[in-house]
Amino acid sequence: MATPGQPSSSSNRSEPRLSTRSPSSAGHSSPSTQHSATRTLPPWIDSYEVRYGAPTENQLRALSSPPPRALPAQHNHSPSQAQRRVSRDGYVYDNPAVLGLEGSRKSKPRLRKFLTRKDGSERGRKWDHLRTAEPVIVPRYSRANPDTPWRGYVQSSRYGRLPNEEAQVVDPEMLEKLQPGFNSLVDISGPGSAMGTKPRRTKVLYKRLWRIILRHPLVPLAFRLTVLLTSIIALALAVRIYKIEHRGDGTGSSELTQSIVAIVIDSVAIPYIGYMTWDEYTGEPLGLRAPTHKIALVLMDLFFIIFKSASTALAFEALAYHNSGDRETRQYSPALAAMPSAALPGMPPQPARDDIDTTWNYLQHGVTRIMMNLQEGIDLQTYMGIYTAVHNFCTSQKAVGFTLTTHVIGSSQRGAHLLGEDLYKKLSEYLSDHLRGLVAESKAHTDEALLTFYIREWQRYTDAAKYIHHLFRYLNRHWVKREIDEGKKNVYDVYTLHLVQWRDVLFTQVASKVMDAVLKLVEKQRNGETIEHSQIKQVVDSFVSLGLDDGDASKTTLDVYRFHFERPFLEATRVFYQNESKQFVAENSVVEYMKKAESRLDEEEERVKLYLHPDIGISLKKACNQVLIADHSAILRDEFQVLLDNDREDDMARMYSLLSRIPDGLDPLRAKFETHVRNAGLAAVAKVASDADKLEPKVYVDALLEIHTQYQGLVKRAFKDEPEFTRSLDNACREFVNRNEVCKSGSNKSPELLAKYTDVLLRKSSTGAEDAELENTLVQIMTVFKYIEDKDVFQKFYSRMLARRLVHSNSSSDDAETSMISKLKEACGFEYTNKLQRMFQDMQVSKDLNAGFREHLQTLGTKGLESSYSILGTGFWPLTAPGTNFNPPEEVAADCERFGRFYKNKHEGRKLTWLWQLCKGEVKANYIKSAKMPYTFQVSIYQMAILLLFNEKDKNTYEEIASTTQLNSEALDPSLGILLKAKVLNLDPGSSAKVGAGASFSLNYDFKNKKYRVNLNVGMKSETKQEEAETNKTIEEDRKLLLQSAIVRIMKARKRMKHQQLVSETINQIRARFVPKVSDIKKCIEILLDKEYLERLEDDDIGYLA
Repeated sequence: MATPGQPSSSSNRSEPRLSTRSPSSAGHSSPSTQHSATRTLPPWIDSYEVRYGAPTENQLRALSSPPPRALPAQHNHSPSQAQRRVSRDGYVYDNPAVLGLEGSRKSKPRLRKFLTRKDGSERGRKWDHLRTAEPVIVPRYSRANPDTPWRGYVQSSRYGRLPNEEAQVVDPEMLEKLQPGFNSLVDISGPGSAMGTKPRRTKVLYKRLWRIILRHPLVPLAFRLTVLLTSIIALALAVRIYKIEHRGDGTGSSELTQSIVAIVIDSVAIPYIGYMTWDEYTGEPLGLRAPTHKIALVLMDLFFIIFKSASTALAFEALAYHNSGDRETRQYSPALAAMPSAALPGMPPQPARDDIDTTWNYLQHGVTRIMMNLQEGIDLQTYMGIYTAVHNFCTSQKAVGFTLTTHVIGSSQRGAHLLGEDLYKKLSEYLSDHLRGLVAESKAHTDEALLTFYIREWQRYTDAAKYIHHLFRYLNRHWVKREIDEGKKNVYDVYTLHLVQWRDVLFTQVASKVMDAVLKLVEKQRNGETIEHSQIKQVVDSFVSLGLDDGDASKTTLDVYRFHFERPFLEATRVFYQNESKQFVAENSVVEYMKKAESRLDEEEERVKLYLHPDIGISLKKACNQVLIADHSAILRDEFQVLLDNDREDDMARMYSLLSRIPDGLDPLRAKFETHVRNAGLAAVAKVASDADKLEPKVYVDALLEIHTQYQGLVKRAFKDEPEFTRSLDNACREFVNRNEVCKSGSNKSPELLAKYTDVLLRKSSTGAEDAELENTLVQIMTVFKYIEDKDVFQKFYSRMLARRLVHSNSSSDDAETSMISKLKEACGFEYTNKLQRMFQDMQVSKDLNAGFREHLQTLGTKGLESSYSILGTGFWPLTAPGTNFNPPEEVAADCERFGRFYKNKHEGRKLTWLWQLCKGEVKANYIKSAKMPYTFQVSIYQMAILLLFNEKDKNTYEEIASTTQLNSEALDPSLGILLKAKVLNLDPGSSAKVGAGASFSLNYDFKNKKYRVNLNVGMKSETKQEEAETNKTIEEDRKLLLQSAIVRIMKARKRMKHQQLVSETINQIRARFVPKVSDIKKCIEILLDKEYLERLEDDDIGYLA
């Protein structure tokens, strides 16, 4: 198909030139001159004039010889010295004699002769004399001279006196008054005091010492020798410890292994240190070695540090804990005994190693002191005495002898077991007696006093348990460990034994009373009183610490905490909030109760963070939710409709937050919300839908968008974008968009109005929107499009309107058209927008054809109309051939003939069908003499043919026009009606009053209009209604074909299906395009049965015929 149409004085500025002295010409003044120079006068002060006599020699010398300028600073990029003081090995020289400079002085060597090079240079690093690479170049700059006293004055006056400057002669007395002390000596620090005050000298000294440490070649040697000396001493101590521990009686000792490890490590360390020292002063620098050698050296240093640290730790452990009380050790190793001997001179004698009674009597005194008076501290003498007594008892000779003679028991360590067991039982009995005394004391306390007593004694008891656990560590490491490894029950390490005794003796007696005191404190806090949080926190920690696993003492459980604390705490919480909530609901509104409940829930969450165990968090939240929310959920849900009606967004958000805490608490709210939104949408549409036929598309779509935007914001802000509330909103919007007051006149009304509104936005207009605003509106249109069920209706209307915009070049923007098609493609898929995209391709092809046609005419030398043609594919454009014959004007017909021949030469076998109803053009009215310039009429091709007839004669009858143009009345009458309405033509008075047979028409020579370009190509309502009817008819036909193709696809894949199952499957597949009626599906099945695509089978089955 093809549619033809007509496209239509400078000043130079001198910079002051400054002269600088070269560094070589700047000399240093002598110290006496600098410290005792007579103060000179500023150059701008004239102290004498010739007419008053000759000046004195001092004045003349002071004024004619200003102080020398300071040397400019040296810098890397532009040093002022020609030479750089660098030696061949890269070290900076202070003595210029080495570089051959004049005036050199001999410097004193820093190192002895055997550490200096033959050429007299000094090493910058300890390995620099071994370098083979080129030396580095290090610039060395001299220090600038100190500033002279009048430097600022000299610089200020270097431009001389200004012409308008005044001078005044003053006598010496006035000069002394204006410049006090100008004739006195100047105190300027010379080079000898450049370091300044004492803090500065100290700082410089520190930097110099640090530089010596880093650069002196003997410093690493000193460090290496120090480490070597300490390693030799450590080896000697380790050998001595080994000899002492290896007694030769076969008993062995735990320190024996430690001493062996220390001996091995120190034996390796001593030759290694010697090797490293030799390698550092004779080998290549580390940076010049091969990568493997570098890594090997680094790893060796790393392993040396690790093992050396380990051996030191083992030695100190043996020294501090295991050998301090051994007299033999102190006798044979004075160095080893130096540390403990200072603290143990007055220690009482140790008890017999194998006597449990004397040993326990000795230990009981120290244990009691730790249990009762730990806050006063414990001296090293007592501490080491207790530890040594435990160690001696567990390693006594009697225990060993008993072990060797009791083979019938079956255990080589049975003697040690018995002695360790006795000591363990003594300690356990002591703890039981101590705790029974605390139980008796607790009976004198109640409530908060009891709570304070419990916390104080628990803290004292656990602190003491840690000390005693460490003192009895040898018992833990040997006897207790062996008993546990053998599977013995009721045996624990010493610290755990303390906890077990506390739980079994004291805790069972006071737990309920302590918990009552805790609950009273919590209730006070809930009532607004201030309490001490730390007390409850300490009680909770003690309950948790007492949860010991009977199967594995090293593990802890929360059984004690849950039984004695969590269970009564949760029950008290339920009772408290049940009573409070019932009373509050009876006295206050639902909104106030929600605020109260929310506040209480926040308090309980904060309470868990402050002093409760995290384990109770879930249980406490569940209990509070049940009492505060679930028990009152009915009144909350009843209030929700009131909040919706009054737009109480904050209260709805609070209700959502509360009801979301309980199972299924939001389901009734979602149902009420969906109903409310649907009713609001229906009411908004009914308000604007007074007449569906006259309803403006923009008004209708804006009403839908207003409801959606309002409640979408509510879902986002109050309901936290919860998916289920979003689904309820979508269901409500889908309902009032597709079934409302406007849709009563036709189920296709919503998609049709939406397509028309889109057409209004995308058409050119004088009030065109900005690109960003247009894009935002298209996004909103897609929001409504998402809820439309009959998306095929929107596609039909949109494609027809898009075709008109493209053919008439009436689109506001190609980018906007492309953006809209992309959004439709994203929502409905490629197939939905395939034809729309092909329309754009056809328009691009038409542009290329028109360019080729114009070149063709230029080649032929033929001058035709300024025309353009659009070649539109029949299968993609929703256009039909004209319903009338038409004889175009000669000018147009000739140009169309030329284009037809050109097109057929390029595309053989194709047929062009001219869509005259879509053609348009422009004609210029030269007959109106009163106009300042000719009017230009924008007309359809039919109107153009009618107007061109008046070039031949002034009047034409209806019959003559119809005969010449060959238009039928359905096409001719609307065209003449528009020309008459615009007063371009006049209906003769003697003819019929209506357009039709017998009417006569003439040109209106008095035509007037405000615009010189008058658009007469406007559509008629009758044409619009006819197009809508044709579109709806096409939609019904396309739906039948779509249903039939879907049924065939399903049956081809399934081969055999139940009738009802086929109907359901068809609905699911087609729902994305439209919601089909069951009756339409059944009709399509019958059609396919008649066409023998399907066949009926037994049991209401339908089969597919290949």
